[in-house]
Amino acid sequence: KPIVDQILSNPDLYIRWQSDVKEKKFIGPYMLLTYLFKIDVNALTQRLVQAGVIASVEELSEEVGLPTIAVIPANNAPGINTAVTVFQEYLQDRDFEVYVAEQNQVLNKIVKKVATLEGNVDPYYATALQLGADVYVKVRVSVEKELAYGREFKKASVAVNAYETATGKQIGATTGYSPPRIVVSVDAIVQEAANDAADKITSQIKKAWIKEVKKGHPFKIVVLTSEEEMNQVDQALYFGVFKKLTKRPIKRSATGKNTAAYVVYVKDVPNAYELFMKIKELYQGPGKLEKVMDAGSFLIIKAGNPSEEITIE
Repeated sequence: KPIVDQILSNPDLYIRWQSDVKEKKFIGPYMLLTYLFKIDVNALTQRLVQAGVIASVEELSEEVGLPTIAVIPANNAPGINTAVTVFQEYLQDRDFEVYVAEQNQVLNKIVKKVATLEGNVDPYYATALQLGADVYVKVRVSVEKELAYGREFKKASVAVNAYETATGKQIGATTGYSPPRIVVSVDAIVQEAANDAADKITSQIKKAWIKEVKKGHPFKIVVLTSEEEMNQVDQALYFGVFKKLTKRPIKRSATGKNTAAYVVYVKDVPNAYELFMKIKELYQGPGKLEKVMDAGSFLIIKAGNPSEEITIE
């Protein structure tokens, strides 16, 4: 409380922009004026860190690491680009590595087939896998109109869902709202709603990620092999490699005639490339291992002695 009192006693230190009057309202003998402010959240955060009120992002990231996040527009509503930009800037200001997916993102054929094999038809999931994001955030914008006092008011809502890419598990969901306003462009109210949602979803992501990663970083591993060697390769990887890399349960998310997909939680391995090197070191199954693709927490490998190009069936 003393720190809050100090901050509020001199708020100009943290205010970077103030709008003109947005609304006037009489309440008894008083006139209530509404303004919009842009706050320097970095400066405010540093003040709280210096006072020992919160831990710094650097301390947290050194302890468990911060996830890479893909921000994906989930509809084409007016203001969607503004909302995505708000999330991108908000997360980057907090030291997250951020990927922004384009709405016409071209998907790798292998990635699409992996997602189809797993029965996950969400195109955003496949996009996040290809980008190598640990977490993906879907952003959806809605703008409504209403008439009051003979004038048209608009208000925006920004719905956000966050998912852990490797497992597909939802780790956060919230909706931000703007007040009804008389505006020409919807960007201003979408920005308000997005800022409201960004703070909430970031806290949810950070809390879930820290809890999860302390037990091990989740990786999605897809193995391609021949139909004849499938059982041998599967057993060699599952029991001979993955069981040695983690004490947590290993999830087999999909299997086909010549394809197997796993989710493995591994400690002290930052990315899929380094994980592949560890797997290659421990592998004692038929043939050899070859890396097909690695992106963040997503790894595709070939195993065994294929006589021809392996395709996902």
